[in-house]
Amino acid sequence: MEQLRLLLWLSPFVVKQATATPSVYQCPFVADPRMMAGFMPGEYCGHGSFLHYWSCCEDNLFQCCFHFETWTIVIFALLAILALAAMIFWVFRALLQGSSD
Repeated sequence: MEQLRLLLWLSPFVVKQATATPSVYQCPFVADPRMMAGFMPGEYCGHGSFLHYWSCCEDNLFQCCFHFETWTIVIFALLAILALAAMIFWVFRALLQGSSD
């Protein structure tokens, strides 16, 4: 019963709704002055997911750019830091055990 009370107390802090950034379907139409017909479509973007999304590039509005969600970058960075810390710990542990023998 105590665990249930703790879970109910923590649920507003733990349970959050994760929303993904909407991806663009296609970057804008390009008006090519060399073509008499008028417009030609820009680049079609891929489908986004909860890990990444697509947007039109800032330096070229007619190309799609791939972006990771901010929380995905944070999780990848934390995992990399933890892996690096584990490797450093393992090396120091191996060095200390080798010197004590």
